[in-house]
Amino acid sequence: MVNLNYADTPTPRTDEAWRALSNEQRVEALNRCLVHMGRSRWLVESAGSDGRVVLRCTTDMPAGHRGLILLDIEELFSSLTPGLTVWLKPAGDKNALRLLRGIEVKA
Repeated sequence: MVNLNYADTPTPRTDEAWRALSNEQRVEALNRCLVHMGRSRWLVESAGSDGRVVLRCTTDMPAGHRGLILLDIEELFSSLTPGLTVWLKPAGDKNALRLLRGIEVKA
């Protein structure tokens, strides 16, 4: 286990086996992990060889609850290879009134 408490600690990197897999193989492996841990409302959108994993939540969930689950998922994924970081795909603007008026929010 790498000690991440110091600024001069090297950033963990994915291993050769992970980088050798295609994006589809990495996504499939991570989705199997999610199903195994009972997180069926989460889907892996992409999994790069650099360790960046983008997740999408298929149901609405409060932000406070979602953050803790994402940390658990990231910890589980780190057992596959070091250096994986979990990112949440932005859901976009769901405000019905703005959508009816044709207002587009650019962030």
